[in-house]
Amino acid sequence: TVLRIFHAWCFILAGTIIAGVGLSVLLSLFVSLYNQTQQDGTKFESFFRTITLAVLLVWLFSGVLQRTVWLFSDCRKEDMFLNYRRTLCCEGSGPGTFVSYKVSLTINRDEDLQRLVDTLSDDFVVDRYFEARTWGRLTRVQEGSRLLKAGRVAELEKKDELLALELPATVEFRTSGVRPMDFDGSCMQRLRAWWDMLVQLLIYLSLDVGPFFYASRDPTQGPATWVYDYATAACVVACGHVLVYYIWSSVMDYYSKILYWPRSTGPATAAELDNLHNLME
Repeated sequence: TVLRIFHAWCFILAGTIIAGVGLSVLLSLFVSLYNQTQQDGTKFESFFRTITLAVLLVWLFSGVLQRTVWLFSDCRKEDMFLNYRRTLCCEGSGPGTFVSYKVSLTINRDEDLQRLVDTLSDDFVVDRYFEARTWGRLTRVQEGSRLLKAGRVAELEKKDELLALELPATVEFRTSGVRPMDFDGSCMQRLRAWWDMLVQLLIYLSLDVGPFFYASRDPTQGPATWVYDYATAACVVACGHVLVYYIWSSVMDYYSKILYWPRSTGPATAAELDNLHNLME
């Protein structure tokens, strides 16, 4: 909880800094146009150039601020920075573009089955984080995952009917928030899981450990100076993560547009990526 509050505070400050820089650049642009107009009179070329630059800057800074909001929302989840990590792992450009996966869960105990029923809504959607141990292996099901009506649960109409299943019972969920370590099978999936853990480690080291060592570089400084240096370093690192997210998510977005351009003029959606993933399975 403390880490979530600290990370949220960092990205709030990062968003404030980025918005301030954007407004300052836009203001200086129009002030420069005003001064030039006072000296040389109004010129269509200067006016058109300034408006074009202003539109491009608004487009740029709005995209950066959007990633700031994504990171602010991402850092408050149970599995922190999940969407950020999935983008860096080349799964999609951001929320709503990730491939959905099927997660199989084998229930061996009555108490696990009861916990599953308690976490499901009336629409068979997981309301909160759920995990159970399947044959010695911990399987996680993220919030928002949907129970698939297949196999022994195909005819169920109410979630309480799950309690009548004979154990062990295998159920499947369609989820877009699955942890990479839940993947089984190919070498590429295992490499992707290790890459995700490395990215997560780098995020925590840069946001939490790096600012601490930066602020502690001078042992003679007072507490107030230490706190100021720590907060400054943390905000700079948060701004760096926002820029990394913006650049890489933009690359992934344009890649998906190029990939699906023959069939659609818009960006690839999660449904289209799902279809491609199902064809590859």
